[in-house]
This record gives sequence, C-alpha cells and structure tokens, in this order.
Amino acid sequence: MADAPAPYRLLFCDDDPDMIKLMVGHFSALGHECHSASNGSACLELHKVVKPEVTVLDVNMPGMTGMEVLETLRRRGAAVIMLTGEQELALALQALKQGEENYLVKPTDMGHLETMVDRAVEKVRAIAT
Repeated sequence: MADAPAPYRLLFCDDDPDMIKLMVGHFSALGHECHSASNGSACLELHKVVKPEVTVLDVNMPGMTGMEVLETLRRRGAAVIMLTGEQELALALQALKQGEENYLVKPTDMGHLETMVDRAVEKVRAIAT
C-alpha cells in the first residue's frame, strides 16, 4: 500500500474574510496546513516564515496589490495561483505571462481550486526531488 502524500503547506492571501474562511476551512478539512493573510505586506512576511508550497493570491487587495505581491513571490520562486474578479481579467492574463501557475475568477469553485492546488503542489514536489 502506498503512503498517503504529505499534507500541503498553503498560504491564502485575500482581503475578503469570507473568502479566507471558505478556502482555509475547505483545505484544513482535507488535512492541509493552512495560513492566511489579509493584505499584500502580511502575505510577503508570512510567506518568508511559512514557506508554503503554493500561495493562493487575490489580485485586488488594499495597499500592495496582488500583482505587486506576485512580482516578489516570483523572485522567490513561489508557486502562485491568482484569484480575480471578472473586472480584473486583464490583470490575471498579465500575471499568467509573468509565470504564475494559474488563475481563477471569483466566485471560486472549491473543487476547481482544489484541483489547481493539487497540480501545483505535484509540480513543486517533483522539482524538489
């Protein structure tokens, strides 16, 4: 019997507390280690400490935007999945060009996000071995 994969270490960055609660609740129930930040600067600080395998990042946050956070995370070699409202679709496409893993339009289907996170973690773990 194969060993179950190790739980994921995830970071969710979104200024919407309901969205954070939904994502953290969903992935915690699956047994994953979840961390969250409500703004860009907190996201970057927590990312240094937690070293998540995948960061799920909202495009539109107060202060430091998701795109600014993405630039820094990319320099760190982070795997990032962007969340965006439909009105920010052009920004999401720009983020894809910068090498992010993928993006989802809100409201987000947790099953779809789960699939994207699974794929991103598999890729990260494959590179690490």
